[in-house]
Amino acid sequence: MSQKWLDAARRYRQAEERQPKALISQLEVQARAEIWRLWAAKIADAARDLEQFVHSEEGHAARALLGAARRHIIFGEEREGGYADVSFIDVAGLQKSYEPHGTWTIYAKPGELPKPKIMPMAARDAVQDFVLYTKKKPWEVLPWLRSELDKIADAVR
Repeated sequence: MSQKWLDAARRYRQAEERQPKALISQLEVQARAEIWRLWAAKIADAARDLEQFVHSEEGHAARALLGAARRHIIFGEEREGGYADVSFIDVAGLQKSYEPHGTWTIYAKPGELPKPKIMPMAARDAVQDFVLYTKKKPWEVLPWLRSELDKIADAVR
């Protein structure tokens, strides 16, 4: 039986050697590198636009609306190991929160549950989280954000 396996292993190696794998692999690597380079450029452009928005008059109005409504808008959320990383915009601007998450929080005794850690966040991180969380394109972040702000503005009477 073991001789059968050794012969089969030899045939697999011979078949692999006959294929021009190195050329295909190199072309694949180059194509993927180019795609990632272009994608990174799109994320950088969207991050620059988001940063400009946040610091513009329109961004100040957006943060004023979020503060008055006591709301925030989530760009992305990643849950793992009983904690969540949440990226959002609120009255203070672009923020990232590291907070307890999951059913264990229900059973935690008073005082055992750690408070969320909130810190400023770069626009690039917000765009990356937006792309991963919403499955949208990087250049869609501002139209989406404006739409979410419109929903909050339309909710007040």
